Amino acid sequence: MSFFEKHLEDLSKRIEQVSEENQNLRQQLTQLQEEYRVAQDNRYYIRENYQEKVKDLKSETLLTTVLREKLYSEEMDIKQLQADLAATVRGNNVLKYKVKNVLDALSCATPKLKYLELQVHLCSI
Repeated sequence: MSFFEKHLEDLSKRIEQVSEENQNLRQQLTQLQEEYRVAQDNRYYIRENYQEKVKDLKSETLLTTVLREKLYSEEMDIKQLQADLAATVRGNNVLKYKVKNVLDALSCATPKLKYLELQVHLCSI
């Protein structure tokens, strides 16, 4: 075999190797493009899911704030009702004391009235 034939054969083998490498690289490129497309789809889904979660979180935060304010308002209403009840109880105790004093005065006045009635009756006889 001559030098040129050997060189030609080597070049042919090298062309085959380069063609195979080229084919492998094309397959890898196709695979990477598919992986990239899937990654883009996943990225879109993740971004959409993230935005939905943020929206839900903002809604829950707003609801929590509203409920917290409502709870605070109801606590203030309860405190006011407790204060009103305490004032009513004190007023009731004062009224009980006054009624007791009036009843005591009446119980003292009843014998005096009977005595006076008896005197009037005796005077008229």
